[in-house]
Amino acid sequence: HAQMRALLQEMADAVATGSQGRFLGLSETLNMLMQQHNLKEENVLYPMTDQVLGGELDDLLRSMEAVSTEPEAP
Repeated sequence: HAQMRALLQEMADAVATGSQGRFLGLSETLNMLMQQHNLKEENVLYPMTDQVLGGELDDLLRSMEAVSTEPEAP
């Protein structure tokens, strides 16, 4: 995530200085980094999470849904 934030900052700097080529290169790097990141999450993190949560997953999801649909306090 830190690498992605740094790339986004570099992209903003490239836009500010009008460096179109640098921006495009950085955007390609960010795209590749995000693809790798997503694959790692899908193939490693999510299965590990499912394994750790085990039978608690349905209860946890219901609890999260209940919290997300509660009205906000005034």
